[in-house]
Amino acid sequence: MLKQAIRLDPFPTVMAYHNLAMSYVFAGMPNEALETFRKALKVEPNNLPANLGLAVAYASLGREEDARTVGAKILEINPKFSVKAFAKKLPYKNQAYRALLIDGLIKAGLPETPPLPLPDKPSIAVLPFTNMSDDPKQE
Repeated sequence: MLKQAIRLDPFPTVMAYHNLAMSYVFAGMPNEALETFRKALKVEPNNLPANLGLAVAYASLGREEDARTVGAKILEINPKFSVKAFAKKLPYKNQAYRALLIDGLIKAGLPETPPLPLPDKPSIAVLPFTNMSDDPKQE
């Protein structure tokens, strides 16, 4: 039905391509998913869900270098992205689907936990020097 909807729509949306591509991912058809995610990204290159799916498709095909390239782009789009936060929001109850997505994103080099926040104000620690010579004048 998704293929037909895309074919009949003169301007298919990123979401239509994304949903079809995810169907391919879960059906074990990563080559078809890859092609469909690429079409989605032609419509909207910085679409985060489509880039995430593309990374998973590359990882499913064993193309980890390509997956890591997409992973770097994902971090440009969302520097605070983490697999752990993403996994909490996954709507899939099927554990095999969840594992496929999580494993693919880890293979793409995305961080499992969010980066630590930077402090609002920079700080400096001043420590006393130790006289390492035998000369007491150097104290």
